[in-house]
Amino acid sequence: MMRCEVCGYTTKFQSYMARHMLRHGELRAFACNECGSKFKTRSAYNLHLREMHGPTAHQCTICGLEFTHKRALDRHMLCHSDDKPIVCDHCGYACKRKHDLVCHARAMHDSNDQPRKRHEARVASFFSSLDLTFTRAYTVKVPTFGGRKFARVDFHIPMVWGDVLFECDELQHCMHSVRDECQRMAAICDYHRQRHPNRRLHIIRYNPNAFKQGGVVVKPTADEQTASIAACLAYVPESDIEITYLFYRTAGGMPAITTHPQYTLRSYVRIA
Repeated sequence: MMRCEVCGYTTKFQSYMARHMLRHGELRAFACNECGSKFKTRSAYNLHLREMHGPTAHQCTICGLEFTHKRALDRHMLCHSDDKPIVCDHCGYACKRKHDLVCHARAMHDSNDQPRKRHEARVASFFSSLDLTFTRAYTVKVPTFGGRKFARVDFHIPMVWGDVLFECDELQHCMHSVRDECQRMAAICDYHRQRHPNRRLHIIRYNPNAFKQGGVVVKPTADEQTASIAACLAYVPESDIEITYLFYRTAGGMPAITTHPQYTLRSYVRIA
Protein backbone atom coordinates (compact mmCIF):
# COMPACT_ATOMS: atom_id res chain seq x y z
CA MET A 1 0.00 0.00 0.00
CA MET A 2 1.40 3.40 -1.03
CA ARG A 3 0.75 6.52 1.02
CA CYS A 4 0.92 10.20 0.03
CA GLU A 5 3.31 12.06 2.36
CA VAL A 6 1.41 15.32 1.83
CA CYS A 7 -2.20 14.43 2.69
CA GLY A 8 -2.20 10.75 3.69
CA TYR A 9 -4.04 9.42 0.63
CA THR A 10 -3.43 5.68 0.21
CA THR A 11 -3.65 3.34 -2.78
CA LYS A 12 -2.10 0.10 -3.95
CA PHE A 13 -1.79 1.22 -7.58
CA GLN A 14 1.21 3.18 -8.81
CA SER A 15 -0.81 4.85 -11.59
CA TYR A 16 -3.38 6.10 -9.07
CA MET A 17 -0.67 7.56 -6.86
CA ALA A 18 0.98 9.29 -9.83
CA ARG A 19 -2.32 10.85 -10.83
CA HIS A 20 -3.04 11.87 -7.23
CA MET A 21 0.32 13.61 -6.83
CA LEU A 22 -0.62 15.96 -9.66
CA ARG A 23 -3.08 17.57 -7.23
CA HIS A 24 -0.20 18.79 -5.07
CA GLY A 25 1.72 20.27 -7.98
CA GLU A 26 1.35 23.56 -9.83
CA LEU A 27 1.84 22.24 -13.39
CA ARG A 28 -1.29 22.36 -15.58
CA ALA A 29 -0.13 20.72 -18.79
CA PHE A 30 -3.50 20.26 -20.51
CA ALA A 31 -4.85 23.47 -22.07
CA CYS A 32 -8.22 23.92 -23.74
CA ASN A 33 -7.97 25.37 -27.26
CA GLU A 34 -11.49 26.77 -27.02
CA CYS A 35 -11.33 28.91 -23.87
CA GLY A 36 -7.75 28.67 -22.58
CA SER A 37 -8.60 26.84 -19.33
CA LYS A 38 -5.77 24.63 -18.02
CA PHE A 39 -5.93 21.31 -16.17
CA LYS A 40 -3.53 19.05 -14.33
CA THR A 41 -4.93 15.74 -15.62
CA ARG A 42 -6.21 14.53 -18.96
CA SER A 43 -9.38 13.21 -17.36
CA ALA A 44 -10.22 16.69 -15.99
CA TYR A 45 -9.44 18.16 -19.41
CA ASN A 46 -11.70 15.65 -21.19
CA LEU A 47 -14.52 16.28 -18.71
CA HIS A 48 -14.21 20.02 -19.36
CA LEU A 49 -14.47 19.45 -23.13
CA ARG A 50 -17.58 17.31 -22.75
CA GLU A 51 -19.36 19.61 -20.34
CA MET A 52 -18.37 23.02 -21.68
CA HIS A 53 -17.72 22.56 -25.41
CA GLY A 54 -19.54 19.36 -26.34
CA PRO A 55 -23.11 18.97 -27.63
CA THR A 56 -25.57 20.21 -25.01
CA ALA A 57 -28.65 18.33 -23.83
CA HIS A 58 -29.59 19.92 -20.48
CA GLN A 59 -30.76 23.53 -20.32
CA CYS A 60 -31.40 25.74 -17.30
CA THR A 61 -35.03 26.87 -17.32
CA ILE A 62 -34.13 30.09 -15.52
CA CYS A 63 -31.20 31.57 -17.44
CA GLY A 64 -31.02 29.32 -20.50
CA LEU A 65 -27.46 28.09 -19.94
CA GLU A 66 -26.90 24.63 -21.47
CA PHE A 67 -24.92 21.65 -20.14
CA THR A 68 -23.87 18.29 -21.48
CA HIS A 69 -24.45 16.36 -18.25
CA LYS A 70 -27.35 16.58 -15.84
CA ARG A 71 -25.01 16.67 -12.84
CA ALA A 72 -23.48 19.86 -14.23
CA LEU A 73 -26.96 21.37 -14.57
CA ASP A 74 -27.82 20.29 -11.01
CA ARG A 75 -24.64 21.95 -9.75
CA HIS A 76 -25.46 25.10 -11.72
CA MET A 77 -29.01 25.29 -10.29
CA LEU A 78 -27.54 25.95 -6.85
CA CYS A 79 -26.73 29.50 -7.94
CA HIS A 80 -30.45 30.15 -8.45
CA SER A 81 -31.44 28.74 -5.06
CA ASP A 82 -31.28 30.25 -1.58
CA ASP A 83 -31.02 26.81 0.04
CA LYS A 84 -27.76 26.05 1.89
CA PRO A 85 -27.99 22.35 2.78
CA ILE A 86 -24.32 21.82 3.68
CA VAL A 87 -23.49 22.80 7.29
CA CYS A 88 -20.15 22.91 9.10
CA ASP A 89 -20.13 20.52 12.06
CA HIS A 90 -17.93 22.85 14.11
CA CYS A 91 -19.52 26.29 13.84
CA GLY A 92 -22.82 26.01 11.98
CA TYR A 93 -21.64 27.79 8.81
CA ALA A 94 -24.03 26.90 5.95
CA CYS A 95 -23.27 26.86 2.24
CA LYS A 96 -24.48 25.49 -1.09
CA ARG A 97 -21.51 23.39 -2.25
CA LYS A 98 -19.00 21.03 -0.68
CA HIS A 99 -16.21 23.11 -2.20
CA ASP A 100 -17.44 26.15 -0.25
CA LEU A 101 -17.33 24.10 2.96
CA VAL A 102 -13.75 23.00 2.21
CA CYS A 103 -12.69 26.63 1.67
CA HIS A 104 -14.45 27.63 4.88
CA ALA A 105 -12.72 24.89 6.88
CA ARG A 106 -9.30 25.93 5.57
CA ALA A 107 -9.92 29.57 6.48
CA MET A 108 -11.74 29.16 9.79
CA HIS A 109 -10.53 25.90 11.39
CA ASP A 110 -7.10 24.44 11.97
CA SER A 111 -6.10 20.76 11.76
CA ASN A 112 -7.54 20.11 15.23
CA ASP A 113 -10.93 21.55 14.22
CA GLN A 114 -10.36 24.55 16.46
CA PRO A 115 -11.46 27.97 15.15
CA ARG A 116 -8.64 30.09 13.76
CA LYS A 117 -10.66 33.26 14.22
CA ARG A 118 -11.59 32.61 17.83
CA HIS A 119 -13.33 35.93 18.44
CA GLU A 120 -15.50 35.48 15.36
CA ALA A 121 -16.43 31.97 16.48
CA ARG A 122 -17.42 33.29 19.92
CA VAL A 123 -19.62 35.94 18.32
CA ALA A 124 -21.28 33.28 16.15
CA SER A 125 -22.01 31.19 19.27
CA PHE A 126 -23.46 34.26 21.00
CA PHE A 127 -25.72 35.00 18.03
CA SER A 128 -26.90 31.38 18.06
CA SER A 129 -27.70 31.64 21.79
CA LEU A 130 -29.95 34.61 20.95
CA ASP A 131 -31.74 32.51 18.29
CA LEU A 132 -30.73 35.03 15.63
CA THR A 133 -30.92 34.18 11.96
CA PHE A 134 -27.61 35.16 10.39
CA THR A 135 -25.37 34.46 7.41
CA ARG A 136 -21.69 34.00 8.08
CA ALA A 137 -18.99 35.14 5.62
CA TYR A 138 -21.50 37.30 3.75
CA THR A 139 -20.10 38.44 0.39
CA VAL A 140 -21.05 41.76 -1.19
CA LYS A 141 -20.04 41.77 -4.85
CA VAL A 142 -18.89 45.35 -5.26
CA PRO A 143 -15.50 46.81 -6.27
CA THR A 144 -13.77 48.33 -3.27
CA PHE A 145 -10.05 49.17 -3.51
CA GLY A 146 -6.88 47.76 -5.01
CA GLY A 147 -8.79 45.94 -7.74
CA ARG A 148 -10.88 43.93 -5.28
CA LYS A 149 -14.17 42.76 -6.77
CA PHE A 150 -16.00 41.93 -3.55
CA ALA A 151 -16.16 42.72 0.15
CA ARG A 152 -16.47 39.97 2.75
CA VAL A 153 -18.51 40.80 5.86
CA ASP A 154 -18.33 38.46 8.85
CA PHE A 155 -22.07 38.41 9.60
CA HIS A 156 -25.28 39.52 7.92
CA ILE A 157 -28.32 39.65 10.21
CA PRO A 158 -31.72 40.45 8.68
CA MET A 159 -33.99 42.51 10.92
CA VAL A 160 -37.62 43.60 10.59
CA TRP A 161 -36.54 47.21 9.98
CA GLY A 162 -33.52 46.44 7.77
CA ASP A 163 -30.11 44.74 7.89
CA VAL A 164 -27.19 44.50 10.30
CA LEU A 165 -23.68 43.91 8.96
CA PHE A 166 -21.47 42.84 11.87
CA GLU A 167 -17.70 42.70 11.51
CA CYS A 168 -15.43 41.24 14.15
CA ASP A 169 -12.33 43.37 13.58
CA GLU A 170 -9.64 41.36 15.31
CA LEU A 171 -6.79 43.36 13.74
CA GLN A 172 -8.70 46.35 12.43
CA HIS A 173 -6.69 48.86 10.34
CA CYS A 174 -3.42 46.98 10.70
CA MET A 175 -3.45 45.73 7.10
CA HIS A 176 -5.37 48.45 5.24
CA SER A 177 -5.29 52.23 5.35
CA VAL A 178 -8.14 54.31 6.74
CA ARG A 179 -8.87 55.58 3.24
CA ASP A 180 -9.17 52.02 1.88
CA GLU A 181 -11.46 51.03 4.76
CA CYS A 182 -13.68 54.04 4.07
CA GLN A 183 -13.80 53.19 0.38
CA ARG A 184 -14.77 49.62 1.22
CA MET A 185 -17.57 50.62 3.61
CA ALA A 186 -18.85 53.29 1.22
CA ALA A 187 -19.09 50.66 -1.53
CA ILE A 188 -21.06 48.39 0.83
CA CYS A 189 -23.42 51.25 1.69
CA ASP A 190 -23.97 52.11 -1.99
CA TYR A 191 -24.65 48.45 -2.75
CA HIS A 192 -27.24 48.28 0.02
CA ARG A 193 -28.97 51.46 -1.18
CA GLN A 194 -29.29 50.08 -4.70
CA ARG A 195 -30.24 46.54 -3.70
CA HIS A 196 -32.54 47.39 -0.76
CA PRO A 197 -33.65 51.02 -1.15
CA ASN A 198 -36.39 50.76 1.51
CA ARG A 199 -34.34 48.97 4.21
CA ARG A 200 -32.09 50.62 6.78
CA LEU A 201 -28.51 49.49 7.30
CA HIS A 202 -26.60 49.28 10.58
CA ILE A 203 -22.88 48.44 10.32
CA ILE A 204 -21.31 47.30 13.60
CA ARG A 205 -17.49 47.26 13.78
CA TYR A 206 -16.58 45.25 16.87
CA ASN A 207 -12.99 45.25 18.18
CA PRO A 208 -12.49 42.44 20.75
CA ASN A 209 -8.86 43.32 21.42
CA ALA A 210 -7.52 45.46 24.24
CA PHE A 211 -7.33 49.19 23.51
CA LYS A 212 -5.96 52.31 25.14
CA GLN A 213 -8.17 54.88 26.80
CA GLY A 214 -6.51 57.75 28.60
CA GLY A 215 -3.16 56.03 28.12
CA VAL A 216 -4.36 52.90 29.96
CA VAL A 217 -4.88 49.54 28.25
CA VAL A 218 -8.53 48.53 28.66
CA LYS A 219 -10.22 45.25 27.81
CA PRO A 220 -13.95 44.80 28.56
CA THR A 221 -15.04 41.68 30.40
CA ALA A 222 -16.97 38.96 28.58
CA ASP A 223 -20.21 40.13 30.20
CA GLU A 224 -19.57 43.72 29.14
CA GLN A 225 -18.82 42.62 25.60
CA THR A 226 -21.95 40.51 25.17
CA ALA A 227 -24.13 43.17 26.81
CA SER A 228 -22.82 45.86 24.46
CA ILE A 229 -23.24 43.64 21.39
CA ALA A 230 -26.80 42.78 22.43
CA ALA A 231 -27.57 46.49 22.92
CA CYS A 232 -26.26 47.28 19.43
CA LEU A 233 -28.37 44.52 17.92
CA ALA A 234 -31.46 45.91 19.67
CA TYR A 235 -30.80 49.41 18.35
CA VAL A 236 -32.94 50.61 15.41
CA PRO A 237 -31.11 53.15 13.20
CA GLU A 238 -32.72 56.57 12.93
CA SER A 239 -31.29 57.22 9.46
CA ASP A 240 -30.87 55.01 6.40
CA ILE A 241 -27.27 54.08 7.27
CA GLU A 242 -25.45 54.17 10.60
CA ILE A 243 -22.06 52.83 11.70
CA THR A 244 -21.27 51.85 15.29
CA TYR A 245 -17.73 51.21 16.54
CA LEU A 246 -17.59 49.00 19.65
CA PHE A 247 -14.62 49.12 22.04
CA TYR A 248 -12.41 51.41 19.97
CA ARG A 249 -10.33 53.89 21.91
CA THR A 250 -12.08 57.24 21.98
CA ALA A 251 -10.92 60.79 21.28
CA GLY A 252 -13.28 63.38 22.70
CA GLY A 253 -16.06 60.80 22.93
CA MET A 254 -15.66 59.63 19.32
CA PRO A 255 -13.91 56.48 18.08
CA ALA A 256 -10.33 57.47 17.34
CA ILE A 257 -10.45 56.25 13.75
CA THR A 258 -13.32 58.61 12.92
CA THR A 259 -11.14 61.61 13.83
CA HIS A 260 -8.48 60.60 11.29
CA PRO A 261 -8.05 63.17 8.49
CA GLN A 262 -8.72 60.52 5.83
CA TYR A 263 -11.93 59.28 7.42
CA THR A 264 -14.83 60.19 5.09
CA LEU A 265 -17.87 58.57 6.74
CA ARG A 266 -18.31 60.85 9.76
CA SER A 267 -21.96 61.63 8.98
CA TYR A 268 -22.88 57.95 9.47
CA VAL A 269 -21.07 57.30 12.78
CA ARG A 270 -23.06 56.71 15.95
CA ILE A 271 -21.51 56.85 19.44
CA ALA A 272 -22.48 53.62 21.23
